[in-house]
Amino acid sequence: MRVPWSIGYSSPSSGLTYIPMLRSRRIQPANLGTWLKETISRAQDGQYAHRLLLEQSASRDIVTVELSACIQEAHDDARRRLREALEPTLSPFATRTVDPTAGYPEDLHVDTLMGYFGEILAGVIAEQKDVHGEKSWRVPVFLFRFHNVAFQKLGQRRDLAAQATTLPDIDADESKIPGRTGDDVLAFVSAPGGDLAGILVCEAKCLSSHHSATAEKAHQQLSTAARCPSGIFETIEALKDYRSDEARVWRERLMAFYFDPSKKVVRSDMLLYATGNRPRRPASRISWIPQDRPLPEYAGKRRLEVVEVYLDNPSELVKSLYRPAS
Repeated sequence: MRVPWSIGYSSPSSGLTYIPMLRSRRIQPANLGTWLKETISRAQDGQYAHRLLLEQSASRDIVTVELSACIQEAHDDARRRLREALEPTLSPFATRTVDPTAGYPEDLHVDTLMGYFGEILAGVIAEQKDVHGEKSWRVPVFLFRFHNVAFQKLGQRRDLAAQATTLPDIDADESKIPGRTGDDVLAFVSAPGGDLAGILVCEAKCLSSHHSATAEKAHQQLSTAARCPSGIFETIEALKDYRSDEARVWRERLMAFYFDPSKKVVRSDMLLYATGNRPRRPASRISWIPQDRPLPEYAGKRRLEVVEVYLDNPSELVKSLYRPAS
């Protein structure tokens, strides 16, 4: 479900003009609820919630098409940025025969793809579930365009291929790359008057199996006391490339917050923790992360919702979504 490389931006060589729009893909609520069965536990003080989502493997097919569309749309921003940066000029000597986004993101290591998938799933949950009781969270754009090491790795592979050099397997250890730094996902909600009313900072982890140190580190990463999350600036920068009225409104809204330290906007936190295995002992334990309180590593002193997701063989699921033809 990929769009042709010449669509998605203003192209002097093709003569096409296209106004990129903000994300709009969704999974039908009924399909999402059938695929992921939900159990919610909320602490009495209202500061903590635990949302347990259990994949119903037999129902995976009903979300595959919609989920694939969400994934492709989430990466379109990065593709468009690459294509615009390398768009040939009007010079008759400037030509391009290779799509600069070839292999993106499917030729990246599966660990990277799982990280991407975790972030996209976090955005889906934030927008389509009532995280912290709010049903209007909006993720204007995913920040994959800022994962520069990914584009460097793919450029390196293209260069080696052009030299007829044997390439390492895309999932070999030597093909691994560091993850993107900064906030994973930011969601926002606006007040009736249009001002920014709430920020949801999402940390996302998607693992083949539970790793306690990763869960603890995720709690630590969410604990920062920063008034303005680092991803605000990146979101503002990304929105500059969009020309729709909705994008302009969101950019102005975020800039007003970014440049005015006196603006008080409520920040809430969310951790998406997806794994392929569940606790087995004791029998009464149904989640790795406590249902009544966060791990001690969380020191944010804000509302925190942990979304714990159990998927059947998550690495194979991710490969099927990102590399459907392989």
